[in-house]
Amino acid sequence: LLLQAKLTGANTILYDEISSDIKEILVTEARELLLIGVTLNRSTGAYYSRLEEKIRNKQSIRVLLVEPNSETSKLIPRRTYKPTSEERLNTRILDTAELLCTLRAIAPDLVEIRTINFPTPFRCIATNINSNDSSIALEYYSYKTTQDLPCVRVSKRTDEYWHSIYRTEILNLWTAGKPWTCQPRQQL
Repeated sequence: LLLQAKLTGANTILYDEISSDIKEILVTEARELLLIGVTLNRSTGAYYSRLEEKIRNKQSIRVLLVEPNSETSKLIPRRTYKPTSEERLNTRILDTAELLCTLRAIAPDLVEIRTINFPTPFRCIATNINSNDSSIALEYYSYKTTQDLPCVRVSKRTDEYWHSIYRTEILNLWTAGKPWTCQPRQQL
């Protein structure tokens, strides 16, 4: 296919940001939720009650974070424009993992947590990833810029080509992750 054909409708999938309203809809309406990001600290805190409601309603949640205290967690602070330390980044990842472990304690079969020793290129909310009503929202991480990169939102129904590409990448990242063992807070 020609690139132009692949870009048909691109103006409807690129956004300056994925608004909190859209994020709320994605999280609320998902029967199956897959979240990917470096720390996901703000997202898990903001949507904790929604996530708890989902698992109480027998809906699954999978989360992939960057592995704390890894080679990747040493690199990521060098990527950001806003100064942050490796220790602060690791603390934020561990805070998120701990919060997710409280959810897993409620429904161990419905909450999966993995970590990856690779710099994820984006923050992602993917819903119903294996269904016809799947939707994916991505917010790319920039490198040392003050400008945000464009965000992408695709749905299997309206953007099947791009949905397939992003779905493959998301599932590849998930598969590369290793299961997180919930336990008392590890010391940095």
